[in-house]
Amino acid sequence: MGGADNRTCAIPDVPTNLHVNYAEVDKVNLEWHAPVANHECVEWYVVCWKGEQIESCNNSTDIQDLITGLAPCGEYSLNVTAVGADGSSETSHLAARTRTQAFNDISILEVKSSNSTTLEVEWKAPTKNSECVQEYKVCWIGQETGEEGCTIQTRAITKATITGLTSCVNYTVNVTAGGDLKNSSVVSMPVMTNSTLIQDKPAIQNLSLSMDSESNITVTWHPLAEGMMCVRSYNVCWEQQSQPEDSQCLELPSSEDHLTISGLHSGTTYTVE
Repeated sequence: MGGADNRTCAIPDVPTNLHVNYAEVDKVNLEWHAPVANHECVEWYVVCWKGEQIESCNNSTDIQDLITGLAPCGEYSLNVTAVGADGSSETSHLAARTRTQAFNDISILEVKSSNSTTLEVEWKAPTKNSECVQEYKVCWIGQETGEEGCTIQTRAITKATITGLTSCVNYTVNVTAGGDLKNSSVVSMPVMTNSTLIQDKPAIQNLSLSMDSESNITVTWHPLAEGMMCVRSYNVCWEQQSQPEDSQCLELPSSEDHLTISGLHSGTTYTVE
């Protein structure tokens, strides 16, 4: 008759060869080997994972575990611990990533503010699988000058400040989201804006009139002061006070600062703007 078995188990050694057997967009199958030392003392394994927005654990009596409910393109820290009657082993660690999945379009690209040399733009991340966006590429081009440039923003940042622009130029801006998959980029609808804000200041300085003859007058003004609204042309209009419906106008380039108006009627009062 045999006697009782008085042997006791030691604490298991660390599990070995921890690896990902396969990964899908929302799950990871994790495998490992039993500890080299005291593997017979293992009662179960504790499998834990941690991601950007999730942290959990499973118990497994096998040397593999299927972790589900994960996000596409997620980076996860995985670890496995062997548990015995007398305690737990050290932990075996591994980093893994779920599979990439295509995302949908960027939406609502807007210019939030601008001044003479700077634009601030913001956009909304894709509403589907935004975790799979690796970076945003923000590009701009000046419509009148052809000057262009780009900057890169990380996935977490959905705004950009574009500096070093030229005053009085219209810029087109678009944003491209880039991912791992081939052809997985999406480009926003472009926005176009004038890079200079219109300020609440008078556009013309020191307007004056001089009579050259009985039928001619010269209108003179000082050019726009720096830092005010951008001017591409001046409109000079004149009319007889008694016949305002017969007004006449001429458009002049912004380089001009005077205009001689001829063919006026002697002895008649005119209004000039």
